[in-house]
Amino acid sequence: MDYLMDTYSCPVCQKTVDFKTIKEKGFQLKKCPMCGLVFTYPQPVNDVIAKNYKEDYFLHLAEKESVQIEENRK
Repeated sequence: MDYLMDTYSCPVCQKTVDFKTIKEKGFQLKKCPMCGLVFTYPQPVNDVIAKNYKEDYFLHLAEKESVQIEENRK
């Protein structure tokens, strides 16, 4: 695993700081030293994301959201 330092603005805390960049499995992961957010940069396109997850990976989230909507209607 390789890593390097780059200066970026965090998408959550908006601090411009040096991020440790970890390159692994063809992706670059960055971690904000201020708030701890870890994110992929650049963000992968939908085709790349789809190749890395099974078709039903997010199904449980859709089911939870559906239940929450029904509960809010009561």
